[in-house]
Amino acid sequence: EGDRRKASDDYAACMDEPGIEAGGLAPLGPELATINALSNPDDLPVLVAHLHSVGVPVLFRFGSQTDLRDATQEIADVDQGGLGLPDRETYLKTDARSADQRDKYVAHVEKMFTLAGVEPDRASAEAKAVLALETAMAKAMLDRVQRRDPSATHHPMTPADLQAFTPNFDWKKYAAAAGA
Repeated sequence: EGDRRKASDDYAACMDEPGIEAGGLAPLGPELATINALSNPDDLPVLVAHLHSVGVPVLFRFGSQTDLRDATQEIADVDQGGLGLPDRETYLKTDARSADQRDKYVAHVEKMFTLAGVEPDRASAEAKAVLALETAMAKAMLDRVQRRDPSATHHPMTPADLQAFTPNFDWKKYAAAAGA
């Protein structure tokens, strides 16, 4: 009965739209404060690890997986990720549908900034900056077809090799903060 009760309570809480609306940003307050407190770029790995721990897939994905070449080994896995739109191609295609999706995404992000109390002009600029950052990330990512080739995504390396590959992100700090 305990699990059933928990599920029922969770469902009821999610369906309480007036209560959710009345709460405004309060439930996100601690997370927004943590993000706003970042003042030193060297602390970014700790923030990313924290956001990953609460289910925010920012910048990249991190976890563990079975080694593709040795099924007896479980290895750390760092993979591309962190996009708000569902697919890399939505950022890069020039067709009308993709352009419309990007426009709607920017409008959505702008609305989220506005609801968070950001001034409208700044919210618009910040939303465009989000799209620009995610577009740059998408350009660096493999497309769906490339990702189907295991040799394109399987690049075992030591932590030192990974650090050398991405010298501006402190992986020791990230791993410690992620409890990895």
